[in-house]
Amino acid sequence: MLGGPLGKDSWLDLRGSEDYDGRQFGDDQAAGFLTRVAQIPEVLLRASLECAAAAPDTTIAQEKAIRDQLALANR
Repeated sequence: MLGGPLGKDSWLDLRGSEDYDGRQFGDDQAAGFLTRVAQIPEVLLRASLECAAAAPDTTIAQEKAIRDQLALANR
């Protein structure tokens, strides 16, 4: 459990834009399926991504993509 806005049952959707486009996201928000409840601080997002990269059900390709993004953010 990460705490703060993620202290209760929650998840981060890490699908890429080709899996979940902006139009669908907007439609889901308008329909009430998605509701913004908090903005995740960068340090918490980074910890979440590192956790996802190390998860046993994360594929090698997913792990590489996550770690590549984390490396870009460190520049």
